[in-house]
Amino acid sequence: MLLKELNYEFISGFEFFIRNNALKENDPCTTNGTMKHLERLKKMVTWAVKNEWIDKDPFVKFRLKFKHTEREFLSDVELRPEQLITGIDKVRWIKTTRAKTEAGTGNLFG
Repeated sequence: MLLKELNYEFISGFEFFIRNNALKENDPCTTNGTMKHLERLKKMVTWAVKNEWIDKDPFVKFRLKFKHTEREFLSDVELRPEQLITGIDKVRWIKTTRAKTEAGTGNLFG
């Protein structure tokens, strides 16, 4: 598909496709996962508009709808001492592996 052919209908259809076609069996893309894919496409489209490769932004009327999620605090039992580190910035951090992506660190004190 050419960049100039991108339109609202395609974006809506792409959202539907992502939601209904799991990359892994029985593991559909969540709302926020779907929105992250669309957010990446939107960034590329915005870049194309700024470079004048396309005349209009098909995302103008499309709203990314992320679902706000609350994260639970870790309990003392879940927080192992070896996961507490002091960074080069002298700030205390929790070093842990995220279940979905197998990587990541989070700020404990800031």
